[in-house]
Amino acid sequence: MDLADDLGDDLFDEEEPVVTSGIDGSWTWAWEQGGVHGLDQRILSRVSGGTEAVFHYNEKTMHWLKYAVGGEIIVDFHTLQAIEPTGQDPARLDDITRPLGLIPGQPRPCTASWSWRRTLLTSG
Repeated sequence: MDLADDLGDDLFDEEEPVVTSGIDGSWTWAWEQGGVHGLDQRILSRVSGGTEAVFHYNEKTMHWLKYAVGGEIIVDFHTLQAIEPTGQDPARLDDITRPLGLIPGQPRPCTASWSWRRTLLTSG
């Protein structure tokens, strides 16, 4: 999906995000094109109110994952440095992340692919 084809220079507005959304089975998804508004705790807390929400941000080799339930950030970590999850229950995803090489206190393995995103999203 390339929204730039339809919206041109209007796409990357630093003040207002461009978000598309859809439904896939029991999942509702949203895609923020070219922005980082989803990193804002206030936004993720509102989106996860009464449900669960996963936010994934990718910037070249750094990935940032936030997992929220009922308005609370449960797990929050990025791969720019050693994996150091924070949040209300930082170990909540350990059973999923450890087999993928995402181990607290250690850097992300260079050989690890980011197929873990699919694993996280489908293991719930």
